[in-house]
Amino acid sequence: MKRLIITVFVITIMLPGFSQDTLNVDDDGYLLNDEVHISGFGGPSIGFSSINNNFALLMGGSGGINFNNNLFFGGYGSGITNKITVDSAVYEGSNIGFASGGLFTGFVLFNKMKLHPVVSLMVGWGSVSIANDLGYIIDIDNVYVVTPAFDLEYNFADYFRLCIGVYYRNISGIEKLEFDNKDFSNFGGHLTLKFGWFGENNLEDYE
Repeated sequence: MKRLIITVFVITIMLPGFSQDTLNVDDDGYLLNDEVHISGFGGPSIGFSSINNNFALLMGGSGGINFNNNLFFGGYGSGITNKITVDSAVYEGSNIGFASGGLFTGFVLFNKMKLHPVVSLMVGWGSVSIANDLGYIIDIDNVYVVTPAFDLEYNFADYFRLCIGVYYRNISGIEKLEFDNKDFSNFGGHLTLKFGWFGENNLEDYE
């Protein structure tokens, strides 16, 4: 995880050194100015990872506000959709639940290319729960979630983009349950559909 976080920070620090075309800045070198272009996006996301050494399928969505098609801020939500049975004598026969939501921010690099990288960070809150087969919660713990990610984004149209990427989910705060934070912290992958308006950086720019 440390290497991934360091990589995200290094890329962020290097951003001012990129060309104006890369960052979509104005002639004076400003990323945000009086003529800043603001747009929005949103869409569903599907992810996969490992939770307590079991395959986990996560569904959710995210959305935000774009500034000059580079910097974005918004929110996200995600949760397990498949059944994960607890392999523990304490909760034998029960199922694991996990969901989180919070803030979502990132930066789009080389956005005038059809295929370009995106670095992002999700910081949120959530819960790890234990429930029986009827869905009644037996025990629950509140957690903090920090998820740096690296995506490749493809521009299909002015209103649609597709992201495929990898992330590392770092969980902290488990205290009551018979689990460790590391049981829920792991790498994963996701696919995200973005619908919205991405401004003048349309397909004509790439011809």
